[in-house]
Amino acid sequence: MSAPLADHRHAAGYEHHGLHEFVEEPLYQRLCRLTARSPAALALHAALPPGPLRPTLWLAALHERVLAGGTARPDALAGWFASVGGPRAVEDPALPAAFEAFVARHAAVLRQHLAQRATQTNEVGRGAVLRPALAEIARRSGRPRLALFDFGASAGLNLNVAHHRAVYTFDDGRPPLAAGPAGAAVPELPCRVHGQPPADSLLGGGWQLATGQGCDLQPVDLHDARARDWLLACLWPRDTLRAERLRRALVVAQAHPPHVTAHADGLTLLERWLDTLPPDVTPVLWHSWVLAYFQPEALRDFRRRAEALVGRRGLWWLSAEDAAHTQALCDLPLPTDAVPGEARAAPASHTFWTLTAPAPQVDDARQVTLLARAHPHGHWLQWLAPAG
Repeated sequence: MSAPLADHRHAAGYEHHGLHEFVEEPLYQRLCRLTARSPAALALHAALPPGPLRPTLWLAALHERVLAGGTARPDALAGWFASVGGPRAVEDPALPAAFEAFVARHAAVLRQHLAQRATQTNEVGRGAVLRPALAEIARRSGRPRLALFDFGASAGLNLNVAHHRAVYTFDDGRPPLAAGPAGAAVPELPCRVHGQPPADSLLGGGWQLATGQGCDLQPVDLHDARARDWLLACLWPRDTLRAERLRRALVVAQAHPPHVTAHADGLTLLERWLDTLPPDVTPVLWHSWVLAYFQPEALRDFRRRAEALVGRRGLWWLSAEDAAHTQALCDLPLPTDAVPGEARAAPASHTFWTLTAPAPQVDDARQVTLLARAHPHGHWLQWLAPAG
């Protein structure tokens, strides 16, 4: 393969991702490296707003065009995309030419996606970790009725976590556990468990969602077929189980529509929402893989304001972010060892779930606990919170 276009500001970024990221989707690795060498593809990136490179947005844009065209178009990349039944191998030498032809044909739409879209799946598989985290909040607060505020909610599908089914298997040979409703149309969230979280927490007993509210800069309208298709495009082509899980979650959302509001300042919306809650509920702020989009100053401001709400309003703050952004929110030491036998075993790719609880007394310090670390999509978790 030829050298990347060193004179383009995004070429090195795509080359890095093609070599070191997307290990679970080899097609995306090769598409990143092809993008690093394609003047036509890189020229479309002039439409991107300022900020760090997000290869996932470009890949989702390509995937959306593939899903829209299926196998009917002769220049489509469909032959390499498992999501539409493409059988061709990533190493196929015809891929570079097909890629260039595809970019040329769909340049206008691809440029529009880069300018206007965002990758905003807010993966429902994280519900397998969210369930025991909510059970832990109910246990510690002593109030089982929870009010969940999902910051960066996308379509708000995780607000329906109580209507999804988590299935836990264990690395120590214990029999599997399942929590949540059963049924052919219910999203199933498989999760391998390392460590020994309390079985009651995994089963989800002791809590109920009394109400939920989401916020997002651009909420996904579940009544819009194109918006639903974009959510599918944001998934990786080979992950057919994840796609089926999303389709089922979208069906559940028709019966239980999540409430998501467009707002440029989610914490202001959160504070107004707190004023509407009955006194017997425990308010919970939750976000997952959102703060990676924040610049350092905005991240510091978010921490300051969230901590103030914990102190003033009795808010419980549940964060699920990568290592760097978790460290920016709290001073807890994070595990640096890998999780043997798991995809994304290196800690740099883990999601760290931390809980900031209100102080028991006015003058006490806030209590910050590292609850768990997990695969970004909830495929596995290691429970880290002490028993008690």
